[in-house]
Amino acid sequence: MPGLYAWLRRNPRLVDGTLALLLIFPGGGVPKLGVRELLVTLPFVLGMVIPVVFRREYPVGAFAAVIAGGALQVLLMRRPVGSDLAVLIVLYTLAACRPRRISLRGLVICLIGAATAVLRWHPVHAVNGLYAISTEAAVFGGPVLLAWLLGDSAPWRRGYYQALEERAARLERERDAQAQVAAAAERARIAREIHDVVAHNVSVMVVQADGAAFALDASPQRAHEALAAISATGRRALAEMRSLLGVLRDSATSW
Repeated sequence: MPGLYAWLRRNPRLVDGTLALLLIFPGGGVPKLGVRELLVTLPFVLGMVIPVVFRREYPVGAFAAVIAGGALQVLLMRRPVGSDLAVLIVLYTLAACRPRRISLRGLVICLIGAATAVLRWHPVHAVNGLYAISTEAAVFGGPVLLAWLLGDSAPWRRGYYQALEERAARLERERDAQAQVAAAAERARIAREIHDVVAHNVSVMVVQADGAAFALDASPQRAHEALAAISATGRRALAEMRSLLGVLRDSATSW
């Protein structure tokens, strides 16, 4: 799922183009009309959905184009079409991408347009008409307010998610740094142990070699024993060094 979201963010024009197509096809912008009605309706539909494709790059221009198409539709047509949802989309984009002072103007324009559409398509004749108009005003105005609120809060949501991502990245960097510090400390400890082993055993071997040289002429048996001790000490030192170096290699592999 994160990979899908990342792909969608990398291809915004494709996403907006698909959204525009959904507003055009049956069930979206073009209802089941006759040929004559379709030819009359289609220019209004295209005029409202095409700006959706460019809403991210030109939020103000796309909003103005959709509102202009919606105004012509209210004046010249007798009923709404599915492409009117483009008004909500461009209003959301305007609120998400532009300062609040600009998006509030867009909200007022949309609310005025919704009220005008209700009065234009359902003129008041009686009490029942007033009730119907109130209901339709809520149906028209509610989504407009919701679209603006979602768009207005979008920068805050983006900032919140970005802060979470930065925090996760910072914690990961700190964890890696702590692991590197621990690895360096362990290597330093092993290096000190190797130094101690080498220094101790070499010192013992030097003392034993001096004793063997001193006893070589006077007591060959003692000289032989000293040389054997030197050999055993050297082998023991090599074994200890191999053990410590093995630990060092295992630590480097695990880190």
